[in-house]
Amino acid sequence: MKKILIVDDEAVLAETAALLLKHHGYQVLWASDGSQALKLIEDHKPDLVIADLVMPNMDGLQLLEWVRDRRSLDGVKYLLMTVKESVLEPLKRHHTEADEYMSKPFDKGQLLEKVKKLIGEP
Repeated sequence: MKKILIVDDEAVLAETAALLLKHHGYQVLWASDGSQALKLIEDHKPDLVIADLVMPNMDGLQLLEWVRDRRSLDGVKYLLMTVKESVLEPLKRHHTEADEYMSKPFDKGQLLEKVKKLIGEP
């Protein structure tokens, strides 16, 4: 079963994404910030990390950098989300380490489409 880690400090949004992805057959883990995500990533090595850009303690870009610096996590895909739609294009141009980008609040169909594109069907 494909594993997805959602890293977002907005519980309602994270729960909505988790329910959608679980309903479609994915195993889903959740962390409320990048610091909490570190241990989950090391312990569970998810196929995909979906992370918010702005979070307390460790933001989505810092977590992305941490993931990309570890050879053992080379296959992990990364989707970066933000409510700040104006930063999406600059992020795409300057932070190419992420595999995909998306604005929040997200469209459920679009999220599912991006997940399937990145890691395939469950």
